[in-house]
Amino acid sequence: MTCLLWLALTLAIKTTPEAIGYIQMAGGLYLLFLAVSLVRDQGGGSAASCPEAPPFKTLLFRGVITNVTNPKVPIFFFAFIPPFIPVDAADPALYAFGLGCLLGGLINFGFGLSGSLFRGLGTRTTLGRPVANVILAGLFAIIGLSVITFKGV
Repeated sequence: MTCLLWLALTLAIKTTPEAIGYIQMAGGLYLLFLAVSLVRDQGGGSAASCPEAPPFKTLLFRGVITNVTNPKVPIFFFAFIPPFIPVDAADPALYAFGLGCLLGGLINFGFGLSGSLFRGLGTRTTLGRPVANVILAGLFAIIGLSVITFKGV
């Protein structure tokens, strides 16, 4: 599914160069939608009702499978990566792929590490919402707004 989406987006950008702006706008709006959804979520359950975490290998495998099969991942990268590709890049697709792998790895590692460091935030609330939801909503909103307002050079 992800490969088909990647192919469709590549074809759209090749045939209509201004399509990348629309894709970026869609990605930014989607991040804003996620931010609003996180703030609206009341959060449910308690730490006591959470199941025990599976082994590290299982978590790593689930993460890889989720990122490879999730169509939101390429949409996010299509919205986020293109502004950082130099105009004079010898192979823009390869540059985008490498940058996506580097950023994707760093972002996923950061989320995993923050999940370990701040695991208690899921049980604390502010304004009736889990603190973790409020923090993630703020991050998604900042990234979404920056993508939407980016005008390009």
